[in-house]
Amino acid sequence: MGLISKIFGKDLLIGLNRTGRYGVSKPITMQYPKEKWTPYPAFRGTIRHLTKETEEGETRVRCNACGLCARACPAECIHIVGEGKGKDRVPKTFVIDFSRCLYCGLCVEACPQDALEMTSFYESAVYTREEMVFDLDKMLEDYSKWERTFKK
Repeated sequence: MGLISKIFGKDLLIGLNRTGRYGVSKPITMQYPKEKWTPYPAFRGTIRHLTKETEEGETRVRCNACGLCARACPAECIHIVGEGKGKDRVPKTFVIDFSRCLYCGLCVEACPQDALEMTSFYESAVYTREEMVFDLDKMLEDYSKWERTFKK
């Protein structure tokens, strides 16, 4: 009985020591609404569409509706329909359902025009699934409207 009490007594003191050290150390929890997490450079957040300037000075989507992003997507959350031929081909509809998206980045890597980009946006909580469906118009909106700035 003396051996068992020595072993449990030592273990108890070790446990209390560790608990005491953690009790007086600085907490590492972030207070979310007040403190924002700064994503790492390789963080894969919401996807956005990029535009380019034409020779006439107008802004145009880079996408040529080739459909490689939709084929590369393992979740099949990208649906694209193109119109036109050759260099004049543009997406008629481009829809991404972010409620199904895995944020894997395969669509971004597959795009030959570099029309898609992974962002640092991570606050995408909404109340309905319909709000998670982004069409081309919503993706081309002013990016600052739906991406909050990150402050530390």
